[in-house]
Amino acid sequence: MPEMEKLVNMQKQDLHRNKRRKTNVPFETFASWMDRDVSTVEKAVRALSDEGFKAQSDVPPKRCKDMVEFDVLCSVSDILLSGRYLKFSRRVSQSPWKVEDHGEEKTSKVDSSVEDIIVPKLKEQFLAEHATFIPGGREDVDVRMLGTGRPFVVRISGARKVPSRATEEVVAKLEVEINRDGGELVKVVELARTDKRHLEWMRSVESQKRKTYACVIRLNRPPSTGDLEKLNALTEMKIIQKTPVRVFHRYSSD
Repeated sequence: MPEMEKLVNMQKQDLHRNKRRKTNVPFETFASWMDRDVSTVEKAVRALSDEGFKAQSDVPPKRCKDMVEFDVLCSVSDILLSGRYLKFSRRVSQSPWKVEDHGEEKTSKVDSSVEDIIVPKLKEQFLAEHATFIPGGREDVDVRMLGTGRPFVVRISGARKVPSRATEEVVAKLEVEINRDGGELVKVVELARTDKRHLEWMRSVESQKRKTYACVIRLNRPPSTGDLEKLNALTEMKIIQKTPVRVFHRYSSD
């Protein structure tokens, strides 16, 4: 409070006058502003001349005789890791899939999940409080993910262990350990440190990606040349289907 009073005394004309309403501002009101807004204090201090500061302050300052107690809160920014995963099993979901069995404890409907294989190893490495698995799209549990794999990002929050050196070596080691735990179910490639720009790119690509599907059609008669020509001439088709039972717990049928 004494410091605020000195600031008011040093800048009476500027700090006690509301420029918009041209009315005097009581000291209590001004003090409450300063208590809430650090920028108000900074502006007041910057406006001081050297002579004005010396007139209202002790230069050099007096030695403090009282013990000072304060709390220090340290936090670390989120760590983002990107990569691509391949899924070789039709019994592995992308995220954990557990259901309640007749009111009892939830049981898993699949052998494992991509998230369960990747995330725990990263949380263990960075001693993190939380980690979020963010995939670039999704596939059904009974669909494999082959080829170059599906992109993903893991956001690691509250890390208590952050390597300051040899980051590439640490990430490469993590990739090897994840693939060892994944066995014949899941494999991770191109694991690396990344930033928010990569996450934004992945989300933009997800909404614009063009998908190609192949299927087998059974007919009760051999197709004629005319049938094939009609199919090849189609440019747009509307597919009407009901929600598959395997994903019915997540989506409603249109």
